[in-house]
Amino acid sequence: MNRIIKNPFACMLKVAVATLCVVCMSCNRENNPVKQFEGYIAGYNPCSVEVDDVNGNSARGFYLVSTDLKDTLLTCNLPENIISDIPSSYIIDSTDHFPESARYEFKIKIEYQNATVEEQQETSCVVFFAGNIFHGEYTQIIIKSAKRLN
Repeated sequence: MNRIIKNPFACMLKVAVATLCVVCMSCNRENNPVKQFEGYIAGYNPCSVEVDDVNGNSARGFYLVSTDLKDTLLTCNLPENIISDIPSSYIIDSTDHFPESARYEFKIKIEYQNATVEEQQETSCVVFFAGNIFHGEYTQIIIKSAKRLN
């Protein structure tokens, strides 16, 4: 049985919109690929200690520095088993970096994606902490998988 299309323009418009939606959705996935990173947990964001993550859990923001020291990332969703042995004395309110003696103590390998605007945690402070080294530009990420290497 043949159907007669009453409005061919409307049909073409629907096909064009559907095609555009598919293209746009695939672009978003390509623009935010899962990446790999090897480095160290080198500090924490003192402004994120009381931040809640997207699931309503308390989240601490940790700074990750690449093994070549060329990249710094911030994440608020490191798994508890990765950070559970970080001494509380390393996490103090007056500085954002771990002691120099611990700079290479917490080596990790992760898979991550850049955080979307909706996933980013607000971590701005109203005060500047003297001695902070992780200020300025950094990429906030969402951890997909994490493994301690030491």
